[in-house]
Amino acid sequence: MTNKIDSKIIDEAIFAALAEAKDGQITADDILHRLKHDDEATRERIERELDSDDSLFKDFENNSYILQRAFFNSKVFNLTPDELEIENNLLFPGHRFSAFCDSEIFPSEVKLIDESTKQAQDIFKFSCDVTETIPFHILMGSEQIFDFFVAEDSSNSALLNRVAPVRKVTLNVFNMKDFYRRHEFRSGDALQVTIKDWDKGVFSFKYLSGAERKNKNIESWVNDFADALEKVIDRFDNYLEIPDQLRWAFFFGGKSLFGNQGASLDEFYRKTDRIEINFENAGHTVLGRTLTPSESESVALPDEVMVSKGKVSSIDEILADIGSPLKATEIDAYILDQCYRGELEFDRFFSRCFNHEKLTFSDDAQEAIFVNYIEDRWELISEKYSRLQDEPKAEFRERILEIIDTRVSWLEYLQDMELNIKDLPEKEIKQMAESSLYLTELLELINSEENTLQPDEAENILDAIANVAEIQEEMIENINLYLKQ
Repeated sequence: MTNKIDSKIIDEAIFAALAEAKDGQITADDILHRLKHDDEATRERIERELDSDDSLFKDFENNSYILQRAFFNSKVFNLTPDELEIENNLLFPGHRFSAFCDSEIFPSEVKLIDESTKQAQDIFKFSCDVTETIPFHILMGSEQIFDFFVAEDSSNSALLNRVAPVRKVTLNVFNMKDFYRRHEFRSGDALQVTIKDWDKGVFSFKYLSGAERKNKNIESWVNDFADALEKVIDRFDNYLEIPDQLRWAFFFGGKSLFGNQGASLDEFYRKTDRIEINFENAGHTVLGRTLTPSESESVALPDEVMVSKGKVSSIDEILADIGSPLKATEIDAYILDQCYRGELEFDRFFSRCFNHEKLTFSDDAQEAIFVNYIEDRWELISEKYSRLQDEPKAEFRERILEIIDTRVSWLEYLQDMELNIKDLPEKEIKQMAESSLYLTELLELINSEENTLQPDEAENILDAIANVAEIQEEMIENINLYLKQ
């Protein structure tokens, strides 16, 4: 019988092997050799330890492991400030560095060194509307954004309960005034960033002119990174947080994803049509394939699923496939609003949510699955509805639904005009999508029976909703003007 080895001894052997390993790469055989054991039970214990170590990547093809710091250190990636940042001489740390340093490094603790001056960029406080900051933080994951805002500045403490943000948020940003002025920096230019120290979050950067960046290279990078992210999604499903998904995507994609010819993560998120942010339970978000179902809504599918030619894996997938712009969370909100109004006829609710003539079902089976789901959801929510418990939240939900109604009507107008979203101005469409995502997250919290609203939160919530309505109205107006040209 083989003697069982103490876990501490195994940990020490792993630590020593990694410290001595070339390029930070080891295998289970390296550890077994150190321990002078070669039995299957010990091998399995070692692999479990290595698999659970968040500081390691696993090469599944070669069954080897590599330290994340060894993989990322000295690698180069691009970062693209947008017009808001350039106009205000700043750079939001946000999600920009999260994939490229240890997860324990707080975004505003990153050290950013100008390669020309050898000086680290100063940090200063900057306040703006919360919706303006979302594009720079969205790849943190929704469960991290509001906590991050609160930790950044005590004036953001109204976010602590995560019900809704205050209208103005104060954040720590990098002072880029001298750098932008020196290089006459403008939209389309980039920072070429080198990872100097993964563990400490130290980066250096230099100017990269937009004239040196070729669209074909950017488009190719976006496609390659989507390939890598799909491998991550297939391997880990919804287990990883978004920053970890991004780290693994760089690992799976390899050296071709680094260098100054690629896109930034911001550009990837704006340009890709293959990857989207999906909602999970309790507002948790992950990156998934576009139209890939979010497991936040479990759907009991009837037998017809086997004979439908359409997409039927989840309600969100069906909604997208049949041409409805709504999400499952928004449908739940409409059900709750109908219950609050005392309008308990299913047909009236269904007519309010769906213009049936505009829904394009693949076949009768897909339509049956869809209607069955909606009916089941209606029965589940309406049967246990409590008006007394819901009343404090009803006004906020109603105002959000008014914004959604406006968006849906406008999208149906585009559909009638036979216009494709991809042919519309990218900036405005992305900003509308971000506003929609923000409202969906807020509805997740309002819909939940576990969340209650305090009286002193009402003004902040209403201000936030009004701000999103203004942004949506402005974006629709800009796009309508574009269509008239």
